Amino acid sequence: MSVRTAPLDLAAGLSRALSEQWGRTITVEDARRLSGGASMETWAAVAVDDGERIPVILRRDRPGHPQSSRLDEARLLQLVHAAGVPVPRVLAQGPADDNGTAYLVMEFHEGETIPRKILRDATYEKARGHLVQQVGTALAAVHSIDVEAVAFLGPLREPAEQVRELAAVLELLGSCSPALELSVRWLLANLPPAQAPTLVHGDVRNGNLMVDAAGLRSVLDWELAHRGQPVEDLGWFCVRAWRFGEDHKPAGGFGSREELLAAYAAGGGQPVSAQALRFWEVFGTLKWGATCLHQVGIHLRGDARSVELAAIGRRLAEVEYDLVLLMEQG
Repeated sequence: MSVRTAPLDLAAGLSRALSEQWGRTITVEDARRLSGGASMETWAAVAVDDGERIPVILRRDRPGHPQSSRLDEARLLQLVHAAGVPVPRVLAQGPADDNGTAYLVMEFHEGETIPRKILRDATYEKARGHLVQQVGTALAAVHSIDVEAVAFLGPLREPAEQVRELAAVLELLGSCSPALELSVRWLLANLPPAQAPTLVHGDVRNGNLMVDAAGLRSVLDWELAHRGQPVEDLGWFCVRAWRFGEDHKPAGGFGSREELLAAYAAGGGQPVSAQALRFWEVFGTLKWGATCLHQVGIHLRGDARSVELAAIGRRLAEVEYDLVLLMEQG
């Protein structure tokens, strides 16, 4: 991972902003950039509060981009933290510098996110025994949040609408796969009974979970959060791509579907049938197939020549195989 030292104006601006929000003098030191994207940057830093050094994570929009994403993320994280979901606590949010760049500051959580290590390293052997239960409980807490409290995430969409939108994306990507086309038809013919809509994380999977030796530390990456059917999150967690070789453990590579549903129900989640879970697992697998097509398209068009993107495109064959097996189940 590349690490870059923060420019002085970022540290100074954040020091000033934290001092105003916390009502006392705060100095930000050792700010270093961890990662970055087209619209968002992530930095690690230390906030010095009366001699106490507090590790924090800063996420901010790049200058010139809309501010709503970071401010909405802060609002969302405050809601899910209050509901008992394991996420970093938001410490501050707002415009961090003279450019008005939107930002949020969160607690720093220590842990591992690399699936290969979580699934295989001895350090996480005990944690692996708890993760299905902990994820099921966490998702039940996510789905307990009043759906109207997250209306800022956009309009509600029915499952049929989501399937048709995904079909349109596949057509736009130039898909000519019979398996993908058949999956669209299968989904439209097997729509599950609607449940009460909830907040949906949209990307709970091995790789977006921070884990320590005791188990689940944080649920990360809320950028795809939306309002919809709660089983979507459960189905996505079971997509085979996120098992990373532990195919005999459908729930994220950690356990069975039955264990996941039992933990979800014990945590207060709505009852989920095996048929509804299969529908959303098919949907999630098809969505992963669309992602594979999109990624390889970036490579083939020459927008970004990448062996990694090309390799992701080759995984479409896995998606087709998985879809056929799922649709053949009783």
